[in-house]
This record gives sequence, structure tokens and C-alpha cells, in this order.
Amino acid sequence: MTLNLPPTIHPLARAVADAGGRLYVVGGGVRDHHLGLRAKDIDLEVHGLEADEVRVILQRFGPAKEVGKSFGVFKLRADKQEIDVALPRTAARDTTAPKVIGDPLLGVQEATRRRDLTLNALLYDILDERIIDCHGGLEDMAAGLLRECAPDTFQEDPLRALRAVRFAAVLGYRLAPSLRNLCAEADLSEVFGERMRSELEKILLKAPRPGVALDLLKDIAQLDALFPGLSAASGPEHAAVLDRAAVHRAALRGIHERYALMAAALLHVGGPERAVGWMTGLRINRVRGAAIRQLVRSLLEVLPSVRPDLSDVDLRRLADRAPLKLLLPLADAVTPGNMALMPRARALGVADGPLPHLLTGGQLMGLGFKPGPMLGRTLAHLRAAQLEGRLTARADAEVEARRLLEAPAGEGL
Repeated sequence: MTLNLPPTIHPLARAVADAGGRLYVVGGGVRDHHLGLRAKDIDLEVHGLEADEVRVILQRFGPAKEVGKSFGVFKLRADKQEIDVALPRTAARDTTAPKVIGDPLLGVQEATRRRDLTLNALLYDILDERIIDCHGGLEDMAAGLLRECAPDTFQEDPLRALRAVRFAAVLGYRLAPSLRNLCAEADLSEVFGERMRSELEKILLKAPRPGVALDLLKDIAQLDALFPGLSAASGPEHAAVLDRAAVHRAALRGIHERYALMAAALLHVGGPERAVGWMTGLRINRVRGAAIRQLVRSLLEVLPSVRPDLSDVDLRRLADRAPLKLLLPLADAVTPGNMALMPRARALGVADGPLPHLLTGGQLMGLGFKPGPMLGRTLAHLRAAQLEGRLTARADAEVEARRLLEAPAGEGL
């Protein structure tokens, strides 16, 4: 099966070969190609040429920016996209910390050995149009198995433990016993929170059954590395709640909405305050510009009030406190049956947001109200009457507001 590549790639591969090197597609693009999935990114690796030679060749095909000379990584702008082109990389240690360096003569076997999992160590030879598998990745995929390429290189980056859990949840694969042990031994305290947040986001937004990841993290004793104390609060139904929330996730349009629903389902066992504390600890605040932490807090504060027998007035009031398009799916994930409220919420006009206010503070001042407590009490009174169904039109609200304005002090409210 031929890998679908941007038009520039084949002539680039020929130019590399003419110079004495070889160009391969590496990583997730090859994995997804074999699984019949659409590859999001195409990453290329050049073997057999020094960085200076690679730079000269790339510049014939478009602007090429080198990202860190020791890494041997280039960003090629071609075919209206940015393509990563790298030299094989290895780790060199000095007296302070491990460093990643480009090594054009590393060789295919050793270069792929340094990758995390066998299914991510596949190469696609562009000119021969074939997959090169040095570590049994194709056989592992056929068996639905995740396995490390090499124990020593796997442990060079503790985040790989969380990546393995993510792949298990997204692909529905199981961890090989050796990989499970390596993941349990990983020290995630060494990993920057930003990198862990990225893996968590992929689990919450992409995994068909994110409960698999939750159970795996508990099994390998790594859940508390993300959210200290969550494992103790997590009961036997927790994973099922997360999986039921994922069923509702697809109906939500915005990424921030999907993330808020899934984060609330994950953290609801601790209540709103602990959930906010957990999100603060991992510095989860905004997603795609939206204030996720505050949104999750509002959902969890209102969650205990949701039950299938809510009245129309209750639904209108709840919509003022939290978005029902997230709250009802969350409540249904925790206690199945609560989504039966959604048709009524739609009929009441509060499924996608609260009822619009009949009058604003500015409009009340236009009727003669002065800034102060009376204005606030009148706004609250009008809102309560609207939510209870006693006021439904702006004209009626204006009549009520004038009555309150003209009433003797202390009367009317």
C-alpha cells in the first residue's frame, strides 16, 4: 500500500539518494498508514548525509529552517505546509544531563531502537515504497500489543510511560508485561507539566474509552503523578463514568467544551474544590482560550442538584449556573438517565445557554432607577420572576419594574 505523500517528497527523496543518502518517513505517519488511518503529520528522516548536505538539498525545494544545530532538525516549507526533516538522533551524556544529538551514520537499526514503542519505530522507504520493520512493530500491531523497542532507551524519557497509556486507550491495545513494568518504574516528577498536559488532553479528547487509561494509570501507580490523591478517591465505577462521558463528547462542537466535560468526569470524584486544586497543580487553566478550570468548577458545583424529576423552573435556574449542554451529559455519565432532561431543556430554550435577561441594568436606569442596592434587588426580582415563568416579555418586565420604582420605600420587593 503506497503512502500518500505531498508532491515534493518523492523528488526530495530522489535528490537525497543522488547525494548518497536515504530519505524515510518515520513515526506516527507510518503507523497510521499501516492501520488505514489518515496521517496527521508526515515526519522525514535522512540517513547517510551530514546536516550541511541536508540543508543544501532542502533549500532547493523551499525555505528550510534549522531548529537546533545539534539536533539536526529542519523545518521545510513546501506544498503549503511545514514538513519536519531530521537526522537520526541519539543521546550523548556529559557531566550534567542527557543531550539529544543528530547522527547521520547511526544506522536504521540503532536509530529505530531509540524510539519508544515498536509500532512507532516503523520506517517507510519512499523510493522503494515499502515499510521497514526492525523491531517487530507490524507483528505487535497485528496482536494489538504495545511493546518497548528497548528498555534502556525507553527510560530516557519518563513521559513515554504516559504516552504508552495514551496509545492503549486510543488504539485499544494492551501493554506487554515488560512495558507495564517500565511504565510503573518511570519517574514522572521529572517531566514538565506542559508535556503531561498534552498527553492528558489527547486521552480525554481522542480515546474512545478513556476509562482504559484511568485504570492503567491506577494499575501502574502513576495516576497520582498527575493528580495527587486521585487514586484514593477513584472507585470501581470511575472508569465507566469516563467512558460514558466520552459517548456524549462527540455531540459537542468546541474542543474546550469536550475537554471540560471529560475533565469534570475525570475529577468529579473529588468534588469542585479538589478538582480545582488538581487542575491548578497541573496548571490546567485555559484550553483554546476558554477558562476551563472555572467551567469545570461550575459544573461540579451544580452536579449534585441534577436529577431526572427536575421541574421546568429548576432547569431554567440550573441553566443560569452552568451550561446544560455540558451539565446534563456529565450528570448522565455519573448517573445514567439524566439525559432525559435534554428535550425539555431544548423546548425551554436553555439547552445551549441561559434565558436572555428581559431587562438589563442599563435599561432599568433608563426607566429611572439609580445605581445602588435597589437596582440590584430589582434585577434579581425580575430574573426570578422570569425563571419561574411569571414574566415572559420585556414589556411585562417594564411594567413590573415601574411598579417597583413607584412603590413606597420598603414595599414591592
